[in-house]
Amino acid sequence: MYAGFFEIKKYENNGFKTTQSKLSFLNLKDENGKLELNNLIDFLPEKLDKKTIYFVGDATIVYEELIKRLDKKYIIKLSNHKQNIASGITLARVGYIKYKNGEYGNSDILSPIYLRKSQAELALEDKK
Repeated sequence: MYAGFFEIKKYENNGFKTTQSKLSFLNLKDENGKLELNNLIDFLPEKLDKKTIYFVGDATIVYEELIKRLDKKYIIKLSNHKQNIASGITLARVGYIKYKNGEYGNSDILSPIYLRKSQAELALEDKK
């Protein structure tokens, strides 16, 4: 599972800004295939001061019971299952909200962050 940890800051004009502090691949299973909480705990920043952690994305459906076990240490909120479906409309909504808040940015510098090589790149490496 790929995971990112972002801090969300809310501004007086009801705008939001996120800052990324971690991005990684998490293996939430031990060598026997059993769900393991320690890797998730290690991924989270040490100093959260009882701040709420919102889990979003399709992995929250798969790992919901594991994530809920964090409740003793953190304040946990899970997005509902309908909100976890990634789609083009989701990106459009985020863009529209940013536009309404005057957050235009420079779209000329946008580029994707690839977390792993494409299947074509992996196949080419295997041939070599």
